[in-house]
Amino acid sequence: MTMIAKRLSEDRTREYCIPPNLTAWVSKEHLARLVWKLARTVDTGEIEPMVSLPEGKVFEPEMLLSVVVYAYAVGVLGSCNVEQSIRHDESFRHLCAGLYPDCNSVREFREKNHAIIQRCLELVYLIAWKIRFGTWQWHRSEASRKVNFGLAAQIDPSLRSQISFEAGERLRRAEHLDKHCLGEQIVA
Repeated sequence: MTMIAKRLSEDRTREYCIPPNLTAWVSKEHLARLVWKLARTVDTGEIEPMVSLPEGKVFEPEMLLSVVVYAYAVGVLGSCNVEQSIRHDESFRHLCAGLYPDCNSVREFREKNHAIIQRCLELVYLIAWKIRFGTWQWHRSEASRKVNFGLAAQIDPSLRSQISFEAGERLRRAEHLDKHCLGEQIVA
């Protein structure tokens, strides 16, 4: 398996092959478009819905999924950091479609939808790998066409296992940041 970087996992037992920010391999615009399209392929019945209190508005499941997966793909892990990115980054705002979840909504969504977020993040990693090292070309014209995400299944099983590990590690780091970040005020 090709190793891209010599960064070690936090327990120092495994090397990473995915960069901390996927925009090292794929432009922000293409990555956001890829995540947006991927989120729309997920059965919304699998996703736990989120309600923002005190406003009481319901966030679209695909919107929250695409925001959280995109955030983790670009290395924005803590829920308050995701909220800040939504306020200041055009790609995040575009994914939000005018509804801006706060850090509590992001954290709760991750807690309730951990497995589906990991599954989507793994697929984004696999597709980014294929774009970077394989034969998949991503063009602006694909924004309006259906993408065959089954192409990612043509990846070596050992690479798939490594990518699964890295996606899980990214989610664990996000959970750790939310639990131990002194700057975050999480109101129950």
